[in-house]
Amino acid sequence: MIINCKERFGYVYFWTCDPIFQRILYAYCEGRGFWWNAFFGWRKTISKTNQQFFWIPKKSFDLLIRLALEIKEN
Repeated sequence: MIINCKERFGYVYFWTCDPIFQRILYAYCEGRGFWWNAFFGWRKTISKTNQQFFWIPKKSFDLLIRLALEIKEN
């Protein structure tokens, strides 16, 4: 499940509780520099519901969703 909270300046703020998508997002964020991750990427985790919040560019967000769907199908 992916819930889009808001969009601003070409970035999407959303949360997900899907473990496959969370791992893909962590890998995406790890490939970015320190300063990018200081302002974007992973923001917080709510342990009780396993929700994780991210700020990701809109174009990358769409691509990462397609990648997660392909992985789930296989």
